[in-house]
Amino acid sequence: MDGKNSKRAGLILLSLILIFLGRFFPRPAGMPASAMQVFLLFIGTLILWLKIGVHWPSALCLGALAFIPELNFSKILAGSVGSQIVTFLIFTFMCSYTLARTPFMKRVAVWFITRKLARRSPWWFCTFYFMSMMVAAWIMSPTVLFVTYIAISEEIFAMLHLEKGSRLASMIMVGQTMACCLGSGMTPIAHDGPILGLGLYEAATGQNISYTSYMGACMPVGILVFILMLVLFRFLLKPDMSPLADLDINKLTAGMPPVGRKESIVCGVFLCVVALWVLPSLTMSFLPGISKWISSFGITMPPLLGTIVLCILTDEEGKPLMDYSDALAHGVSWVCVIMSAAVLALSSALSNSQIGFTTYIGAAVKPLIAGVSPLVCVFFLILLCALMTNICSNLVSITLVLSIGLPLFVASGGTMNGAALAALVSYAGAFAVATPSAQPLVAIGIGQGFVRQDMLLKYGYLVVVLSAILAAAIGYPLAYAFMAGMV
Repeated sequence: MDGKNSKRAGLILLSLILIFLGRFFPRPAGMPASAMQVFLLFIGTLILWLKIGVHWPSALCLGALAFIPELNFSKILAGSVGSQIVTFLIFTFMCSYTLARTPFMKRVAVWFITRKLARRSPWWFCTFYFMSMMVAAWIMSPTVLFVTYIAISEEIFAMLHLEKGSRLASMIMVGQTMACCLGSGMTPIAHDGPILGLGLYEAATGQNISYTSYMGACMPVGILVFILMLVLFRFLLKPDMSPLADLDINKLTAGMPPVGRKESIVCGVFLCVVALWVLPSLTMSFLPGISKWISSFGITMPPLLGTIVLCILTDEEGKPLMDYSDALAHGVSWVCVIMSAAVLALSSALSNSQIGFTTYIGAAVKPLIAGVSPLVCVFFLILLCALMTNICSNLVSITLVLSIGLPLFVASGGTMNGAALAALVSYAGAFAVATPSAQPLVAIGIGQGFVRQDMLLKYGYLVVVLSAILAAAIGYPLAYAFMAGMV
């Protein structure tokens, strides 16, 4: 066995010992045996997630929870694999995949960059180009969207004869990477990180954070970070923008097909799905009956209905708008689905009152945070998540930080708002912009060769830190206001 395999085997053995024998480890005074078992199960799973992968270790985590005396395995499966978060992700991935296979995303980009204001100067063009990506990322998978925009940016580079590694090409690639990540964290629509964070909060408290409350707190922060990004590019990066003055935007629109039946119907169905997610909280004040009726079906029903409609309706050639088997096989991120199931089950175990983990943590840590400003705690947790998500999966980062932070905030007696923390930590999970290991789209961007990795690292981490400051200073008070009355 070589050194690499020996290290892997050692990590797996250590994790298995923690996962299955944690109950028998020495534990602090006052900590129940099952609480110690769940905690070490979490640590063992976390080691596997970070060092091995998030696929089979997630299944292992689900199975290991069955050996905790206070938990019922059937209920574990019902609350994880059978939860509405998991089914929501599956059907939302399928709807997003079908939308991405139409020219809609390129049409959005073309609409933005052909505005009169976008033609005024190279900087205005870049602003609108990045803005188009941020807005599209509100409702689209960031990786799918980024791949679509790669084709557009490479067409621009070819028209301008930009060399790989030039400051202008690097700025455009860094900008679209950041815009895509920022936009994907500003809404829970079709995004696994925010949905997971909201699910973890619901599992821990039994309360639900509405989409409008989440967006009311996170969208202003995202827009401010976007503006800050442009300022950094303009006054710190300072690329030579003169090549963009020669860009013939009309060439970018050449060959764009007219809007067809398939694109129109797919876009319409997707917008209806989004409306069913958002409208209940918007209409609660003047249409409470209808709002409660729609909300009673949960968040899975809209994409489920969307999937059914897209499978029934046909395009110009008589083919279904959605090929169900293809969307299920290629559109769904099954790794994300199984990890979300494991995280939900683990979070439920950590917050289980019979196990007593949160009770113990709250009592142990409460004296330590007495007198500490909530903003300081929020900033530290947001920054921790943002930095971690540039090293490992955003799902792992969000899970770890909320597992630490939620028990503290819930046990604060109202001085701290756990719902606000959950929303902003979930958003911080989207700040994966600085390293290739952050998420696939960053690796794809670097792989194109147009951006220098040192530039992405420098400006990525600068934006990460500034984003954490804005999220704590502006996002937390906004979230507190939108989520007043929640624990």
